[in-house]
Amino acid sequence: MKANLFFVLAIIFISASGFFEARAQENVVSTTIVINEVYGGAGCGAAGCSAFNRDFIELKNISANPVDVTGWSVQYASGTSTNPTWTATALSGTIAPGGFYLVGQATGAAGTGVNTVPNPNASGTIAMSATTGKIALVNNSTAITAGTLCPIPNAAIIDFVGYGAQAPTTLCFEGSGATAAPSTQNSVARNAGGADTDNNMADFTTGAPTPQTSATTVTSNAAKNLFDFDGDAKTDIGIFRPAPGEWWYERSSNNSVFATQFGSGTDKLVPADYTGDNKADFAIFRPASGEWFILRSEDFSFFAFPFGTGTDTPVPTDYDGDGKADPAVFRASTLTWFIQKSSGGTDIIGFGATGDKPVPADYDGDAKADIAIFRPNGANGAEWWIRRSTNSSVFALTFGNATDKAVAGDFTGDGKADTAIWRPADGNWFVLRSEDFSFFAFPFGANGDTPVPGDYDGDGKIDAAVFRPSSNTWFIQRSTAGTLIQSFGIANDLPIPSVFVP
Repeated sequence: MKANLFFVLAIIFISASGFFEARAQENVVSTTIVINEVYGGAGCGAAGCSAFNRDFIELKNISANPVDVTGWSVQYASGTSTNPTWTATALSGTIAPGGFYLVGQATGAAGTGVNTVPNPNASGTIAMSATTGKIALVNNSTAITAGTLCPIPNAAIIDFVGYGAQAPTTLCFEGSGATAAPSTQNSVARNAGGADTDNNMADFTTGAPTPQTSATTVTSNAAKNLFDFDGDAKTDIGIFRPAPGEWWYERSSNNSVFATQFGSGTDKLVPADYTGDNKADFAIFRPASGEWFILRSEDFSFFAFPFGTGTDTPVPTDYDGDGKADPAVFRASTLTWFIQKSSGGTDIIGFGATGDKPVPADYDGDAKADIAIFRPNGANGAEWWIRRSTNSSVFALTFGNATDKAVAGDFTGDGKADTAIWRPADGNWFVLRSEDFSFFAFPFGANGDTPVPGDYDGDGKIDAAVFRPSSNTWFIQRSTAGTLIQSFGIANDLPIPSVFVP
C-alpha cells in the first residue's frame, strides 16, 4: 500500500459466543440503561442536615448507542410497607452513549438542602425514603400494581434497585442483597464504569451524592485516567529513569514536580488506575518473575502478585468497566490474552495472529476496553482487528502501513477510541474517526521523536504529542488549551505516556 493511501477494507462480524457461557440469573443484566444513583435524603427537618435540596434518581446509558426513553418511567415504592403503592414518573428524550439522565423528585423544606440539584431531565414529586426503598426502571408508564412487594422478574423492567435495610416481609432487590443503607447525607451510587451484575449489594456503594444530567460532560473510558497521577482528569508529563528506577512527573494540577523510586531498569512500566480512585498508580511488570508490583496512589503502600510470564506483553486497562484497570497480558507465542478482572474472574481468550501488536482500547464506547490488535503486515497494508466487548463481534479494517506507530485513542471526544497512527518518517498523524470512518491528518513531530498521546488538557479528547529525546522536550498539541512546548527529563529518560504505544 502506498504511504498515504488509506481505506476501509472490510467490516467483519464474527460470532464469538463460544468464548463465554451465559450465567443463570433471575433478571437479565441491563446492557443499555441502568439506575446509576439514588438519593432520598432531601427534606431533613434540621437545617443543613440534607446533602441536597431534592431527592433524585440518576440513570446512565452504558451502551455504545443512544437510547430513546420516551414512554418509559421510573417507579418508587416504600421499602418498609407490606402493601406498597408504586408511584411512576414519566420519562422522555434520548440518553447519549455514556450519558446521564437525572430524574428530580420531591424538594425538601426551604433551607434544608446544602446543595441544589441541577436542572433535571424529568421531574416528579415522589418523597423517597432516605434510608430504604425500591426503584424500578420500566419501559412503559403504567404503574406497577398496588400491593406488589417485588415486581421482578418482569420483562418490562429494565433495571431494579432495592436500597437499604429490607425486612423479610417487604424485601425486594437484585442478587444476594439490597444496597447498603444511604442517609440524608449519602446516596447509593453504582460502582465506577456502570457495571450491572444484577446484584444490588455488590454493584452499589454509599457516598456523597453526585447528581449528573444529560448536560454533564462525559469523560470516555478511552481518555479517563490516562497517565493522570494527580487526579485532575489531565495526563501528566512524566518520565521513568531506568538506572535508579525513578519516576518523575509534573502535576498538571499545580505544576509541582513529584519523584519516587519504584522498580528497576529491566522492569516494564504498566501505570494505570488499579485502585479506582481516579489516579494512575505507579506500577511495573517484572519479566524475570512474571510479577506485578502496584504502588497505590492513595497512600504509597504497594501490593504484588504473579500474573504472566517473562515473554508476555503487559496490556492493562479497564476490561470489565468497573473503573479499575485490570492486569492483563498478551502471549504472542500462543496468541492468547489473559485478563485478571478486578470485578472477579479471569478471561482467557485467543485473538490475533503471528506478528500482531496488542492495542486494547474502548472502541465501542461501552466503558469497557476491547481486545484489539494492530497487524503491521496485512495483505493490503496495516490492519486493525477489534473484538467488541458489547457483543463479542469482530470488526476489521485497513489503516496505515507497517512502519507506523499505532496510537489509538478518543481524539474526537465521542466516547469511543479512534484507530490512529503516527508516521515516524514524516511526523504525520492520521486519525480514522469512529463516528463515520472518515479520516483526518496533520503534521506534528519529527523523525526520532517518541509519540506520547494523552488528554493533557482534560477535555475528554486525546491530544497529539511527542517527546524529543535529543533535547528532552515535550511538544503537545492540546485540543482545547493550545500547543505546549516544555523541557522535562534528562538523557536516557523514558516518557511515561509512551509505554503502551506498540
